[in-house]
Amino acid sequence: MKRSMVPIDSSMLHLKRSMVPIDSSMLHMKRSMVPIDSIMLHMKRSMVPIDSSMFNMKRSMVPIDSIMLHIKRSMVPIDSSMLHMKRSMVHIDSIMLHMKRSMVPIDSSMLHLKRSMVPIDSSMLHMKRSMVPIDSIMLHMKRSMVPIDSS
Repeated sequence: MKRSMVPIDSSMLHLKRSMVPIDSSMLHMKRSMVPIDSIMLHMKRSMVPIDSSMFNMKRSMVPIDSIMLHIKRSMVPIDSSMLHMKRSMVHIDSIMLHMKRSMVPIDSSMLHLKRSMVPIDSSMLHMKRSMVPIDSIMLHMKRSMVPIDSS
């Protein structure tokens, strides 16, 4: 998906100023480093179901490091929790969300994953301007260029 309007289920992908409907609840994340800026979302080869959701990307660059954000090719359901991404990378497995290799501190809540509870620190995860329900979770991303490496 680039700059065009693409109908998607009851989900809404909010990029910069305009609302972009997204089709049949799938996001394709590219395999290499893909800058996701406030207008464009480059997608490829991975499918993630997103129900009644909206993505608000912030303008500043948000480096994702330590663990690589990886969305595999199969469908990835997201459990109920508050997922706020800043300086951590979350490995998304084909069935469930996983923190890869190390514990990532987050806010004063727990990231509820199917197999494990991961403590999260406020320096890494921040709630930004808009609450975005995604499959009974609130996913907040900065309105930004988010480099994604799925190697």
